[in-house]
Formats: sequence, structure tokens, C-alpha cells
Amino acid sequence: MAESPMFERIPGEIRLMIYGLLLNDKGNQILEIRNESFHRFATRSQLLRTTYNVAEQSLYRPSKRTTYHTLSDIDMHTSIMRVNRKLYQETAHLLYSTHSFSFDRDIEALVPFFGDIQEETRLLVKEVSLVKDGRIWNMDSDRCQWMEACKYLGDSLKLDSLKLVVEGRQPLGGLTDHQSLSVADFKCLSSIKYEPLDWVWQLFKIRGLQNLDIVPSIQQVHIARPYSTTMSFFIAFSASIETGLAQYLKAELIGTA
Repeated sequence: MAESPMFERIPGEIRLMIYGLLLNDKGNQILEIRNESFHRFATRSQLLRTTYNVAEQSLYRPSKRTTYHTLSDIDMHTSIMRVNRKLYQETAHLLYSTHSFSFDRDIEALVPFFGDIQEETRLLVKEVSLVKDGRIWNMDSDRCQWMEACKYLGDSLKLDSLKLVVEGRQPLGGLTDHQSLSVADFKCLSSIKYEPLDWVWQLFKIRGLQNLDIVPSIQQVHIARPYSTTMSFFIAFSASIETGLAQYLKAELIGTA
């Protein structure tokens, strides 16, 4: 990084105004980070970001190389961060400590995105948002990506807040005739390390949270009766996302229900 003593002589209040213009989030406090489309990635001639494999959403799920990008409508000229160390520290605080970073379902992007940031800067990040498909059985690759993401969040960041949108399913007729799972049920399932909910136990790797927001995203689908044992459990789990599951995780991760 080059020196810029002239810029540093500008009063701090004016520098902050300049930073605000150069790092314009257009009012977006949540920055949406996503996997870049394979087509767009293939047209890149130069790349400074980490690349990684993402499985296609198809029956055979072949993986292809890509990288991450920011989906949010912003106008950020991050080259200012490379002027010198002092400017980097000031702008890094403005960028990373005041925004939430949302990865939606693109869990693959989480480790490369934060891995491309200096360690001291990663510790400025306070809030992350994720979406988790609550299905009882997931592909091994999905389970590995989730495990890696939770471990990385626990080992390499010091989050204050985590927002987790959990997707579930319910019959078209609703969930009125299905018993939901209680906190005690989740404790029992945890004690036996119930494998279909392994992704829930992986969240325990994220320590130091002060706020945990569990949001259900329930899709109504046609499910033929009679239900299998697995489907009955999944329906009960879906009915418990904002009650039993949320209370259980808040008690385990932040000490409150």
C-alpha cells in the first residue's frame, strides 16, 4: 500500500464523507453475497477472488468452477482500501462492521468470501444471514458444505448475530393435525446425535452469539397419505421451526429461550 499523507491531513469528518461516497451501499445494510453464474465466470479474463466448485442443480449434480459476487445494488469503489494501511483500517471498519452479510442458500461462497479478507478485518463482521433447507436427508456435498461453513464461522469470525431462515414443508391442508417438536424433544434428539438433524448440531460450533433469529420459510406441497415415518417427522419438524427449534437453539447458543 502506498503512502498518502496529503489525504490523511484531511479532517476525519471529511474523510468519512468521502468514504461514504466511495463505498456507497445505497441504503443496503444487508450485502447479498452469491455464487457467480457459471456463464459469467467463464467470460472473466482476470480474477483476484478465490474460486471454488459448486454443484449444478440437476439430477447428476456435476460441479463447476466459479467465484462469488455481490448481488446487492451498491456503488462501491474498494480501490480506496488499497491506498495505505490507515485508509484500509478506516474503510474496512465502515464496510464490514456496519453491514450484515447474507449468503442465502449459496453456502459455498461463505468460506471463500471471508477467506479473501484479512484476519483482523474478518473480526469486524458482526452479522451473517443463511438459508438452510430443513429437509431430513440432504446430499453429502450439501452436508459437507454446511459443516465447513459452521466450523469457519466458529473458528474465524466473532459474530454477534446470526439470522437463519429454515425451509420446511407442510401438506396443502396445513399442519393442524401434526404435533410439533418441543425443546425437550430436540434435547433428546441431540443426546442421541440424531443424524438427520446433524446440521442443527453443527450450529453449536458458532460461539459467542448475542442474538439468534430463526425464521421459518414453509412451502405448501402435495404430500400423499399415509405419510412415511420420515415424512411424518419432517412435517413435525417443519411445524416446530419458530417454536421448539428456535427456543432450543437460543437456549443452547445464547442462553435464552
